[in-house]
Amino acid sequence: MTTEIKARTFQRVATAAEWTSVNPILGNGEIGVDVTNNQFRVGDGVKRWLQLPPVGVTVGQIEALVDQYLLENPPVGGGDGGGGGGNLGVSTQEIAPGIVRLTISSSTDGGTPTNPVAPALTGDPVISTYAAGGSRVTFTVTATGTPLNYQWYVSSNFADWTAITGATSASYQTPTLTTGQNETYYRCFVSNSLGSVTSTAARLRVSPTGAPVITTQPVSPAAVAVGADVTLTVAATGATSYAWETTTAGPDAPDSEWTDSYNQTNATLTITTSSLTTYGAYFYRARVTNASGSVRSDTVRVQVINGSDTYPRILPGLTRYIVAAPGSTRTLTVAATGSGTITYRWRTSQQTVYLPQTTPSLTVSNLTPAQSGITYVAEAVGAGGSISTSGGCTIIIPNPAGPTIIEQPDSLTTYVGGGGSVRVRAAGGTITYQWQSSANGSSGWANIAGATSATYADGTQTTYLRCIVTNSAGTVTTRVILLSFDGN
Repeated sequence: MTTEIKARTFQRVATAAEWTSVNPILGNGEIGVDVTNNQFRVGDGVKRWLQLPPVGVTVGQIEALVDQYLLENPPVGGGDGGGGGGNLGVSTQEIAPGIVRLTISSSTDGGTPTNPVAPALTGDPVISTYAAGGSRVTFTVTATGTPLNYQWYVSSNFADWTAITGATSASYQTPTLTTGQNETYYRCFVSNSLGSVTSTAARLRVSPTGAPVITTQPVSPAAVAVGADVTLTVAATGATSYAWETTTAGPDAPDSEWTDSYNQTNATLTITTSSLTTYGAYFYRARVTNASGSVRSDTVRVQVINGSDTYPRILPGLTRYIVAAPGSTRTLTVAATGSGTITYRWRTSQQTVYLPQTTPSLTVSNLTPAQSGITYVAEAVGAGGSISTSGGCTIIIPNPAGPTIIEQPDSLTTYVGGGGSVRVRAAGGTITYQWQSSANGSSGWANIAGATSATYADGTQTTYLRCIVTNSAGTVTTRVILLSFDGN
């Protein structure tokens, strides 16, 4: 029989100056970590910090301390009433410069010690889920490692996460859904004594109770050559009207990047590809409405190709959201299949300028809170000009000195009276907004009277815009976008 000895230590972490200033008494066995000198001290319940001997935190030193501890505190035999100390296993893992994680295990049958295995995710929850009010949804992760502990978290803004009471298994089923849970996010934290991993966040959209129910989803067609027509069809019960939305920003693009296909108000959408200006991927979805509300269909991809070209196809793989610390670096990577030469290019969802990287990987360095909420998209270009577009990856950079931007505004071309709008999404307590305009996008910024909400939908003249987002901790400014109107 094998028994694992579990130990818990209490740690305080501070700089050398902070320890010297406070000079506290550490409890018996309590560990204090000096992050300035990469040392720790172990309390005895009597002496103050400066009276305790410092210990450098290295693997060799801590293993020597463990050996001494085990000599002075031999394990008690157990299992089936047997006695004897059994065999001990000690493992150490340096998880950061100067910080070591220690695991002690024991077998009482004289066999090989049993040590934990660090967790690793093998399956994330479905990234985007639609559900009707009154229903329930189950999210699931799969992971390897032993033992494993699970904790599910929920967020309404992707920045502030709350642990869900009792949600401590690999699957989590929501309570009966209401529209108040629309646009919420769920992720799972998987851990054991050797480490932890966090799943990709799943986005949940909830349609109102009584809204239409889609019975047949539109289906992505095979790749089509320019000049061919494509027909998409949706079927729903309880529908009184239909609209079709389109984007080139990827299947998981935020709602602000979708626009209505004008004059397409039937359950069937006919696309004349000769009207599309470039080869590549175009994404469509239906919006079905009645008096109780609206529901959107699955997103379908229409791949328009040069008739003589074997088009490339980017494989799924980009994470929909990444949370990164200020000052850090993140690398995004895609892969594509297809014959012939395939080249790559990257852009943000704003689509106005391509980034200089022309490889399957994009590295974004020295991230700042002002860059939070920007979505990055990859394109694979075939030899004949056909384009395959990836889903978008949005990088969230938490802002310690103000609101955190979750979604940046995007440039928009509309027409006067067309109802187009731009928006910013942010998190961080009570937030205020102030939109500003500029004639050239670099100077002469002026507040727009009355433009103090997250969405800006006014204006008749082409102008550059940005939004000043503020909370009690500080201010952050969005990127600059261009709002233009047909005919001026």
